[in-house]
Amino acid sequence: AYSQRFGVYWNPDTTKAEIPGEYLLLPEMMRSAGYATGVIGKWNITRDVHESADFVRDPMVWGGNYWPNKDGTYPGVGGGWGDDKQQGVWGPKKPDDEYLTDRLTQHACNFIEANTGNPFFLYLAYNAPHSPLQAQRKFADQVAHIESEPDRFYAAMVMAMDAGVGRVLDTLGEQGLEENTLVVFMSDNGPAKGGFKGYKKEWPKTLLGSTGGLRGHKGNLYEGGIRIPYIMSWPGQIKAGSVVGLPVISLDLFPTLAAISGAENISNQHIDGIDLIPLLKGGTKPEPRPLFWASDKQKVVRSGDWKLVVSEPGTVELFNLRNDPREENDQADQEPKVLEDLMTKHKNWLSKLPPPQPEDKKPIIQPGAVQRLKPVLLQQEKE
Repeated sequence: AYSQRFGVYWNPDTTKAEIPGEYLLLPEMMRSAGYATGVIGKWNITRDVHESADFVRDPMVWGGNYWPNKDGTYPGVGGGWGDDKQQGVWGPKKPDDEYLTDRLTQHACNFIEANTGNPFFLYLAYNAPHSPLQAQRKFADQVAHIESEPDRFYAAMVMAMDAGVGRVLDTLGEQGLEENTLVVFMSDNGPAKGGFKGYKKEWPKTLLGSTGGLRGHKGNLYEGGIRIPYIMSWPGQIKAGSVVGLPVISLDLFPTLAAISGAENISNQHIDGIDLIPLLKGGTKPEPRPLFWASDKQKVVRSGDWKLVVSEPGTVELFNLRNDPREENDQADQEPKVLEDLMTKHKNWLSKLPPPQPEDKKPIIQPGAVQRLKPVLLQQEKE
């Protein structure tokens, strides 16, 4: 379901909003269908992750430090959220320091190896390449040609995540699970601009990463902020190299996995997405539908090729994404009927939603909690 149904419009809302009990989360839905469930990494909601999945490792709200403290703890990992935003750290400082991205990858491989005889669902949510900008020195030579220092850190962090994804895929292959496992890779938003907490004054405030020429970035709802990688691999079911040009959304993942798993207890909750399997397998196009976004500063509706962007304090823009994917030519004055239709859709959608969480509401998730972790975890789980 859209997060706005629970009063979540921007980051601070996630620590305050309660999700009604009738709403099953992805791991809960998959567990109800008989799947072993694992959650590793970021978990930006208030429901207790340990009650939602069988196997839980290193949960984070905003993100965590990539290198451990001297006592083996990773600020921001294990609960709460981290506030130790030390930027520009190459590591390891000690030979046995474990990089958090590698740690999350190892947890994932351990989970897969422990469940080769069971159907399983694994949610692996890397914090990389989210700040703090902390990277492995072993990648420094490969990114040395990049002029900007923060971009060098960002590139090295992406390389570590890429290697981690490769290890997970290799583990599936080694266990003979590759053909019958659906793997989905997606991001949560477009690249961020430099200047966040702890960002060094001497660093250029450039865009970390690339939008491929699209307008915008993380924090706004232009295409550069919301158009993300959405890659699905299922060798036994989906033809390799297929490209779907229709707009889809991350919300579609829930009904897609519900259809695959045969989950039967989701009829009492509102599902905003659609099952993508008919489209992926046979090219069957879904019924046309509008897609919505709403943050604290912008509201968006997309219908077909048209996209309406309403920005505070009331700026209205209309773009045809087929002809103008970079959102350079506002068509609001030229297409009054399209504008009116999308404005109506936008207002009707918002009218059914609760407001954002009150600013003075106390967060359910509190900052500062950390989990004491052994600094080295190389081959197997050690309880």
